Amino acid sequence: MTTHRYILQPYKGMSSRHVCPECRQKGKFARYIDTEKNIELGTSVGKCERSDRCGFHYRPKNFFADNGIVPDHNTDVASVSVPQPVIPTSYIDTKLLSQTMANYEHNNFIIFLNTLFDSQTVSNLIEKFKIGTSKHWPGSTVFWQVDISGKVRTGKIMQYDLITGKRNKVPFDRIQWVHKVTNAVDFNLKQCLFGEHQLANNNLPIAVVESEKTAIIATGYLPQFTWVASGNKNGLSIDKCNALKANCNGRAVILYPDLNAFKEWNEKAKLYNFKMSDLLEKKATPQERENGLDLADYLIRFKVSDFITPIPAPAPASPIPLPVPEKPIELPVIIEEPIENTFQNESLFDLANAQPTKVTNENPIYVSPGYADFNNPSPAADIDQPKQKLWDIPSFEGLIIPQTLRLDAGSAINDVDACISSHIEIVTANNGKRACRPYLTRLEKIHSLITQN
Repeated sequence: MTTHRYILQPYKGMSSRHVCPECRQKGKFARYIDTEKNIELGTSVGKCERSDRCGFHYRPKNFFADNGIVPDHNTDVASVSVPQPVIPTSYIDTKLLSQTMANYEHNNFIIFLNTLFDSQTVSNLIEKFKIGTSKHWPGSTVFWQVDISGKVRTGKIMQYDLITGKRNKVPFDRIQWVHKVTNAVDFNLKQCLFGEHQLANNNLPIAVVESEKTAIIATGYLPQFTWVASGNKNGLSIDKCNALKANCNGRAVILYPDLNAFKEWNEKAKLYNFKMSDLLEKKATPQERENGLDLADYLIRFKVSDFITPIPAPAPASPIPLPVPEKPIELPVIIEEPIENTFQNESLFDLANAQPTKVTNENPIYVSPGYADFNNPSPAADIDQPKQKLWDIPSFEGLIIPQTLRLDAGSAINDVDACISSHIEIVTANNGKRACRPYLTRLEKIHSLITQN
């Protein structure tokens, strides 16, 4: 067992958490304490728990160095070290993974993906990343962590909004683990990269992002990369970096951090000789930087076709001329009288105004993210789908519309009348288009709840 002299103060209610000196958020800052003297080192020596938005971490060794203090021991941590026994990594039965790969009509994240891509692309993404459906929360998704050997380390359960594609964080952040939900006994979790199993199946360059959602959406837009995710801002651990290094097989590894993680990930890139993308750093507005946007937030502003360019069709091969058969010479017949209804001096082809035949795009190729102009995004376009029967839009005429309404355990509407008006406008303008089906679904849900009451 290893003991540490300086540790972050354990949580004992809000009194044990303080104002972060960096982001100024209340109740989010844990200070370091000296376990021998039972005192705090200083008001700013500690760690902010808002790792995704702030990430401030002022360690004891930095505090001593900055203030010229020489500790009364060799290091500021670890006064006693005892060798730790090696505990084997725990795994989850692949049968459980297979059981979750169904019921996608009740999976909010998959419903959102269908507004971005055609059905075949969505099916390919589900199979590629082993995306599952969970009943833990209504409409929740399972992001399975499958390692390079095909073993299932665990699954992260998360709930998304089917319209916006954003995580549901009200009234609490909905994140849970499969090994905890199944009450696995003595489970030793050792996480791997989300999508790590793909590294054994292709030789494409590897792109690393933070969230599972971003890796999936980026694959739909930019399939010329193998996309994997660290899981969060601080998830690019030593083990995961070593896995990337060991399994890249000479391929480039490019890091695409969120806007609030560029500094930390750039240090990892230098340490492991990975490449670093500064695309978001160059394009972000101050507001986008404050919100910590990621690559997926930018990609969904574009049509998938913005990232595709056609391959010119090859020129048709010139036919080999056939020998002209010999014919006997015939003298022209002289006609004394003109023949009615005939046209004279009419050419067979109008060569002066001839136009080349348009080449169809049968085999698109994909280009890098720089192909699209992020400064001039084009509006998202509906994916071409076969014509469908027009929908029957529910009528709210004569109904008493409440001010607020809870749709389910994970979502509520604060202004029902405004929501109905906007949804009817969208559905009316796009009646029958599959990409707008979620708006009709929500209208039907609202109508059902109002009429029941």
